[in-house]
Amino acid sequence: DDYVTKPFSTRELIARVKANLRRHQQTPPAPGEEEESNEIAIGSLVIHPDAYVVSKRGETIELTHREFELLHYLAKHIG
Repeated sequence: DDYVTKPFSTRELIARVKANLRRHQQTPPAPGEEEESNEIAIGSLVIHPDAYVVSKRGETIELTHREFELLHYLAKHIG
């Protein structure tokens, strides 16, 4: 979901890679702690943010990473 235009510095590339890794790393729930569902349901559309999956009436919808991020953002900020 990110790109670096040429010419780029090694420092900038490393910073962007680290930022992407931080964004995509998840910490597992502690033992015995129930995991909270982050699913967002709008009608028959269900967004599963933890798995980067969108489904409608049980069928998975293929989206690019950017499309998923946009849909997830709009679903969280309805109105």
